[in-house]
This record gives sequence, structure tokens and C-alpha cells, in this order.
Amino acid sequence: AAAAAAAAAAFVPYYLRTPAEVRAAAAEVEELEVVQVASGCIQLAEHQSTEAMATLAWAIHSNSIQSTAGASDEAMASVRAHLCDVCAERFGAEGVRTNFVALAVRRRT
Repeated sequence: AAAAAAAAAAFVPYYLRTPAEVRAAAAEVEELEVVQVASGCIQLAEHQSTEAMATLAWAIHSNSIQSTAGASDEAMASVRAHLCDVCAERFGAEGVRTNFVALAVRRRT
């Protein structure tokens, strides 16, 4: 019951922005000069074991899940145990295709 309540409360805060939005936000910081904004689609964990895929997902998302859900370590262990099954069912050997936006800036002198 506690794990179900934690799962219902959990979320991972994604901030999906276009390259133009990222460039505009960075340009508002006078001390920074935008060097480059890149975006694309990447494949993660392709041909990796389900456990490796789950380990990668856990490393990226577990802190957000725990902090937003207020989940105990015990509840988090239950979520982690289930994650391998979810990765196998959802992604299989294909891995995960995801988008990214990267920003390079330098401090103005």
C-alpha cells in the first residue's frame, strides 16, 4: 500500500525546451555568451541487458522519484525491483530513443 501511494505521488520533472527557448533563456544572463546550442535524438541502452537499462534509468531518475514521492528507502527498493520488468516489457533489446538539447556557454570577460 505504501509503495502504491508513493508511486501515485512520484513524478520526474522533465523540462522539454526547444533549442530556440534554451538559447533565449541563456541570452538573458548578461554574464554568459552562448557558444552553441545543439539538439538531436539519441539511442540509449541499445543491445544492453535489461538490468543495465534499468540501472541507467535508476541512476537518472531515482532521486526525482524519491524526492517528489517522499518515498521511504524500502518503497524505493520495491520500485527498483519492479523497474527491470518494466524496462524489459517497454523497451526490450531496442533500448530507448530520446531527444536532448545541449547548451554550451562561456562567461563573458
